[in-house]
Amino acid sequence: MKICPTCKETYKDEDLNFCLSDGTTLIKKRTGVTTRHSRLNEILAVILLAISVLIFLCLISYNPSDPTFNTASSQKVQNWIGMVGANLAEALFSAVGLVAYIFPALLALIAWRVFQSESLRPRVSQVIGFTLVVASAASLSNLIGWHGGVLGALLATYSVRLLSTIGAAIFLFALATTSVLLISNFTLTWAFSHLEVAWGNFRIHYAEWKAKRRAARSDQINLAKERLEKRRGVREERVALKDSPTISIPESRKTRATKSAEFAAAAATAGGPDAFETSPEFPDELPRPSITPSEKVPDTIVSNEPLASTEPSETGAIPITPDRG
Repeated sequence: MKICPTCKETYKDEDLNFCLSDGTTLIKKRTGVTTRHSRLNEILAVILLAISVLIFLCLISYNPSDPTFNTASSQKVQNWIGMVGANLAEALFSAVGLVAYIFPALLALIAWRVFQSESLRPRVSQVIGFTLVVASAASLSNLIGWHGGVLGALLATYSVRLLSTIGAAIFLFALATTSVLLISNFTLTWAFSHLEVAWGNFRIHYAEWKAKRRAARSDQINLAKERLEKRRGVREERVALKDSPTISIPESRKTRATKSAEFAAAAATAGGPDAFETSPEFPDELPRPSITPSEKVPDTIVSNEPLASTEPSETGAIPITPDRG
């Protein structure tokens, strides 16, 4: 029988691993049989918890000037746990550097495991896991430039020499991940399942937010669509007018009206003072030609007498009209 830790719903199907209501990973429900804890387990758990608290206090009150096995000094010990705390803090910082601060947390976890276990015999996987946590964390600290102690410097140096910096970083990170899987109940399947549920919830909330936003801006979207349709229609009309066939008229076939229209269009394009004035229409019938002399012609005199003088007399216009026949 399995139970959902979120909604507390129970499932009898052993093949089912996820809750049907919220997708949370199911855990096995404990039966009525309780785990028996010996009195020795409880005593050992309390001792380990006390040691973790003492180590935490000696680490946060560490003073490099305190007299220890590694430092010669005549001043009074400033560590809160006294001479023992000063030497213990000096040993931890010299061995693993800043990773010493995770020792109290590891001891508290060990105390909890001892309290819940039925026997005091530790599993080999847990021992390897705790060792790898300290070693990998110290090596990574030294690799990124922090103080990793003697152990971190030794492992980081040989890792870089064998695998280069990038390879050593990948290798040490893989060791740290493996150690976390060994000392805890954390599994990659549980992590991926929760990430999948979280991603699904995010997509649902994002779709709801997007729908609300689209509904709030529906008027603006409709106006934008109408403007787009109008622009598309105008563009299509322009393309249709541009691609429409035209008929060219040769010069020999152009009439006077066509020439007048072309002259008016040219004048309008030029933008002159007579841009919008059309040329006068040509008459259908031309006036008949006539000849009018520009000089006066003397009258003809018939006489046998010679001319007394050469001065011309009165003159008149002689009209000449063309023969219609």
